[in-house]
Amino acid sequence: MIWAAISEWSSGTCNTIKKVSEEEYDKYYKAYLIDLTKWDGMNPAVSLNICHRMYAKAWIRMREESSDDSTVHIFGRIEAQLRQEMEARTGDTESEPEDSENP
Repeated sequence: MIWAAISEWSSGTCNTIKKVSEEEYDKYYKAYLIDLTKWDGMNPAVSLNICHRMYAKAWIRMREESSDDSTVHIFGRIEAQLRQEMEARTGDTESEPEDSENP
């Protein structure tokens, strides 16, 4: 699914892609799974902590403004924050710092 989403948005706008099929994307899934399994095996306790932190951050951010998973999640304070962040960007992500690089 990650590869399908990347393909769909590769131009910066949503490109209609044909129906996502297991046959087409299975090789990408298997490659990612091998890489993630190797990464996890390097230090299972650390990778578990990283995964827990990533999940918790995503869950908290998503739930800040919504108590219903079936609703739109980008509105209110989150929408204003995203707009502000995007105004300071060019879209050329190679030339812009990631969150972890911001002061």
